[in-house]
Amino acid sequence: DAAATVAAWLPIVASVVLAGVLYGLAVILTDDHRIGLASVLLLALMPVHVVYTALGFLEHRPYQYLWLIIVAFALAWLAVDLQRRLNRSEPRDAAVGHAKSSRAWAMAVLLAVGVAASAHVYGGSPLTFVPVAAYFGFRVVADTRRGIPALPANTPALAGVFVGSLLAMGAHVRWDWHSSVAGTIPVLVALGTIAVTALATVWHRSELPVAGLLATEGVLAVVGTVLFWQLRPDDVSRLQDRADALFGRETAVETASLFTTDYAIIFGPLAQLGIGFYLALVPLGVITWYVYRQYEPGWLVLVCFAWFYLFLASIQVRFAAQFALFCAIFGAVGFVYVLGAIELVRKPALFDWGEQLNGPAIQLPETPTRGAYLVGVVVLALVLNLLFVPTLLGQTQYSGDQFEATMAIDSHAEEFDREFPQNFVLSEWGENRMYNYFVNNESRGYGYALSNHESFISGTNPDEQANNFGNRVGYVVLKDRDLPDETVHAQLFDLTTDDEGVARYQLLYATDDIRAFVVVDGATIRATGEQGNTVQATTDVTTSGEQFTHRRSATVDENGVAQIRVAYAGEYEVGNQTVTVTDQQVINGETVSPE
Repeated sequence: DAAATVAAWLPIVASVVLAGVLYGLAVILTDDHRIGLASVLLLALMPVHVVYTALGFLEHRPYQYLWLIIVAFALAWLAVDLQRRLNRSEPRDAAVGHAKSSRAWAMAVLLAVGVAASAHVYGGSPLTFVPVAAYFGFRVVADTRRGIPALPANTPALAGVFVGSLLAMGAHVRWDWHSSVAGTIPVLVALGTIAVTALATVWHRSELPVAGLLATEGVLAVVGTVLFWQLRPDDVSRLQDRADALFGRETAVETASLFTTDYAIIFGPLAQLGIGFYLALVPLGVITWYVYRQYEPGWLVLVCFAWFYLFLASIQVRFAAQFALFCAIFGAVGFVYVLGAIELVRKPALFDWGEQLNGPAIQLPETPTRGAYLVGVVVLALVLNLLFVPTLLGQTQYSGDQFEATMAIDSHAEEFDREFPQNFVLSEWGENRMYNYFVNNESRGYGYALSNHESFISGTNPDEQANNFGNRVGYVVLKDRDLPDETVHAQLFDLTTDDEGVARYQLLYATDDIRAFVVVDGATIRATGEQGNTVQATTDVTTSGEQFTHRRSATVDENGVAQIRVAYAGEYEVGNQTVTVTDQQVINGETVSPE
């Protein structure tokens, strides 16, 4: 019961905490509580976020989101703390004061925890540290251009990343958590950030041109990559495997691009991220330009993370969920600006720290009419997101027919005492773990189904395909698909027609959309007759609400014997004789003769 409780509540708890951190991040950057609330509302109703954080949807993403946003929050808080000190003192004094601040070091501890956890939450965890590395690379350039000594200005952040990387490596070494790249990549990024910060400090003291600093960082990155390639070949091989999965995997729906042509390019983002995506586009572009022109290290954090995950989402839509965290903030900025443009709320004043630090919080509209318009616009924008939620949720939920088919298979396996692998269920790979979880509790992977299901249903001889299973498959589940009549899928799905049936598959559960079969050895009816004649055995079958006649035939051999294999128990008419076949005889492949 504990596992079920965790599965049910983990997405909820993680999402609630994430909402609080997201709100804090938005307010820290904008000093506008309206944008903070809008960020949470937009994220809460983004279709992709609704799917991955739905009740009982136990996946790595809910807690992956949480640690990802904590890392971004900690980096942004430290950057904004320095920036606020710059408004009150000289660059060097501000940097030193930031480095000595106890609050900054408390945030560095949070950053360390976020880095350590992010390293182990999923197989693609090294991707999390790409925007972190990019942020520090651009950050020290911005510091140098602003005349700020980079080392004291970034000491708490550097310490947080470095200690977090050591914790990640320690978890791998001590408890064998994850693969080695979960530790080596954070350590490599931490060492790289320290190196570029030291380089920027030297650059600042030498008063060299800032443009050369970025080029030198590029050289350091190349040198570090080459050394890593030579010193850690096993890690490189692991990263290459993950890269192949990122760029070459096409089996799952989520491996398509966010901008797939199947949704006319523009509707893909709408279906995954809702209206927030298009509200975020202009703010993301404008703020990126502003970060390039002005010193805004806090927004630099979000810009690096947002562009990186948008790039990944353009390769595989599964990364739209990570992009949604940052898209929500940029979308909230755009949303409040739109409301301000139509004079329903006060326009936000981003990047004006003198005005914003003491600016008002949320205020009610001046008139009831304006308040009604405001509520109407907000509700309309949010409802647009909900239009796409049911469709996306449908891709991750199983139908009642599928559940009933599973229960029918489980009951049959229990009745006839079938153990794994005789009770293994073959189905489409995306549903295979569900069936086998309930039937045999062997559901850790779907590799066999992925490798064999399509070739099975596209064959042309069902009984021969059953022979190829050996002792590996006990049940088969088919979904309604439009395949040629000669394929195994079509022959099995239309078993209730008047055509001659199959000998190795017994229909167990049937609806218009689902067919479940027991793979049996088939009982052999031994009939006699004249050589060369065809002998037919027939019986009426009723199963799962379906009624049909099961017909099988065989040719009499030179010994005057015809061996007819049948898939169902019942009383068979064989010429002018009858024969009774039991379930056990069908299951075990026994031979029976007419009386």
